[in-house]
Amino acid sequence: MLAFNGGFLDGYTYLVRGGVFANAQTGNIVLLGVNLANTSWTKVGHYLVPVLAFTAGIMLTDYLTFKYQRRSLIRWRQIILAVTLVALFIIAFLNQSFNEIVAIVISFLCAIQYQSFPRIKNQPYASTMCTGNLRSALVHLMIYLRMGTKKELRTCIDYLSVIGIFLFGAATSSFLTEYFAEKAILLVVGSLAIVIIFLELEGFQQEK
Repeated sequence: MLAFNGGFLDGYTYLVRGGVFANAQTGNIVLLGVNLANTSWTKVGHYLVPVLAFTAGIMLTDYLTFKYQRRSLIRWRQIILAVTLVALFIIAFLNQSFNEIVAIVISFLCAIQYQSFPRIKNQPYASTMCTGNLRSALVHLMIYLRMGTKKELRTCIDYLSVIGIFLFGAATSSFLTEYFAEKAILLVVGSLAIVIIFLELEGFQQEK
């Protein structure tokens, strides 16, 4: 569900929130470099600020992980997702004049999600971008082809599944933004609510 949200938010910010990428900052950094070379200072700021917001999100989450990871009573991941849910709900009702602010907030929140959930089945993965997942899928596929280890094939399929779900999220954002524009993001709000419930149930089971 987080990978679906990642694909959806990247499509959403690109299609209806000023043509920036909220998740993978590579595109923003490339466009930043192009506009620096052209001395287009207004556009430089347009692409620089989301990169800085993403950076701040990574640093904050790393701090929270270090401080609270051993304190079982403080479920900081659920708190972060709840804050994200509220922020995205508010964003759904902001018009196009707020696009710069929306891009900053979503970049910050996507960085937090990326850093807060770095593993799937004890393997490193990214829920907000695909390049690393694609590389990992192909590495495990090549190991399987050389050694025939079924575990490597299953891991490859896991990564490809995440990529497919991310792609589905991006496609869904394209479809929904055509009809609902800014309010399409409410789908992610509902999805995050379900993720929070799953995490709470998992925590409850671990405490029993």
